[in-house]
Amino acid sequence: MQEKSSVQPFGDYLRELRSQRRMDLKDVSEICGVAVARLMALESGSGSPNRRELRQLARAFRMSGETMLLKAGQMRLILD
Repeated sequence: MQEKSSVQPFGDYLRELRSQRRMDLKDVSEICGVAVARLMALESGSGSPNRRELRQLARAFRMSGETMLLKAGQMRLILD
């Protein structure tokens, strides 16, 4: 029996952010400069964002780059 992961897939997280902010793919694309087709691929889970895209997405959603990196699994939170 496999355990279900408690980590939300990045594409789901990205779609949820967009929905919460009532933005469509075109809105996000225009703000951050990532193509609509690429955003669609990221949301569907058929690709992993690179660091440049993550920085651009963080800017579009007005959040820290570190938070976006954490959500994409490209950075780990280290607690003492």
